[in-house]
Amino acid sequence: MHCPWSLQLLRGATCALVCTADGAQSTLVVEAGAFAQLDAAITAATTGDFIRVDPGTYLPFTCDKGVTITATPGGIVEILAPATIFAPELVRSQVPTGQTARVRGLSFVSASGLEVTRVLISSGTVAFESCRFLGTAGLNDTSTPDAATLRIEDAAVWLRDCVVDGGTCIYDIPTIEAVDAQVSAVDCVITGPTLTVPEGYIAAGPDIRSRSSSLHVVRYDITGGRCVAFQPAGNGVEVLGDGRTWITDSTL
Repeated sequence: MHCPWSLQLLRGATCALVCTADGAQSTLVVEAGAFAQLDAAITAATTGDFIRVDPGTYLPFTCDKGVTITATPGGIVEILAPATIFAPELVRSQVPTGQTARVRGLSFVSASGLEVTRVLISSGTVAFESCRFLGTAGLNDTSTPDAATLRIEDAAVWLRDCVVDGGTCIYDIPTIEAVDAQVSAVDCVITGPTLTVPEGYIAAGPDIRSRSSSLHVVRYDITGGRCVAFQPAGNGVEVLGDGRTWITDSTL
């Protein structure tokens, strides 16, 4: 049996990811050869397959099956949206209920207000390990439902050893937004957006905005949104509606 990694959520309690038999799996490689982009490799893969991504910069993709996507060790893999003034590009995960997709070592990068990459998880379960999420506001951005750097709705997400940074924005946008979701994070650094509007306009966004969700964080560095012109700092965690929030061994 092969299990890529597990999430240690509490001392003495481990939430392990699904393990599958090696003999039933294939490994697909994303590079300049057969699969130039992740979308093509995911289309060709079957549930349980491994997709190895060689160093480079790739377009946002949609994952609709329980596969493992991992960066080749020793290299940098960036997911970067093409420049556009119309809308940010979304990395979408629409994994069927009961399946788990795993993503390891990828960086989801917003390089400017024109190159905005966001991650939206809308079904199933996704486990991220050693990933980096860097957000920013697009030129036409308002507080749209998918404006958060990482948004989870009606789905479950596990984060381990990840950095999630809201980047720079001009609105009260959270770095992570959970809506009717389950989110577990351990050993992560999550930072609210840096607000750049004139003084007195609005407070910066929070690290996490949890709406009617289950939120569990362990060894989490909570800083809240930052401001550059004396506006109020953002909250570390906002909890709205019904749900459950559990924070332990963390810095607030």
